[in-house]
Amino acid sequence: MASNDTFRIGKISSIDYPKGTARITYEDKSDSTTAMFSFLAWQYWMPRVGDQVLVGHLSNGSCSAVILGPVWHDGHRPPEGFEGLYRKDYNRKYGLAFERYDAKEQAYSEEVTGTMTIKPTDTWTLQVGGCTITVEKGGGISITAPAGITITTPTITVTGDVIARGVSLDDHTHTGVHGETSDAH
Repeated sequence: MASNDTFRIGKISSIDYPKGTARITYEDKSDSTTAMFSFLAWQYWMPRVGDQVLVGHLSNGSCSAVILGPVWHDGHRPPEGFEGLYRKDYNRKYGLAFERYDAKEQAYSEEVTGTMTIKPTDTWTLQVGGCTITVEKGGGISITAPAGITITTPTITVTGDVIARGVSLDDHTHTGVHGETSDAH
């Protein structure tokens, strides 16, 4: 038996988080509640109980459906919006963790309140123009900066040797003002 209600707006009434399913309540159908339906998703971010969602019912009736996702409405609006903006929030409280791309400005940014961890299994590279920072799985870090590097800090601590133009800071000797030779230590 086919249903005329192929797409419906309902509210999440309960969630099975491990299975990625939820029950939907249709207020306009005397608060009737559905069986558990799966979410159409390639990523995991579950709505909360009470959130409005769009549900696509299959042609064999109202017993089979897929929850297509939340919908914007008066109680749930985007934090910003304009043509050419892609924004993905990772927290219900906007501004705590999100990424955004502004196509007009050609600007991408990620913001996280708290800790951010990046864990590649091999090499991590950041490249801007001729500048490159590479972190290798074996423990090496290389920096290429054709215009130079400026470090502003009160202290730099090095626990190993420093080599500049082939000269070791640990092993070199120099001649003092009065012609004496001394170790660098």
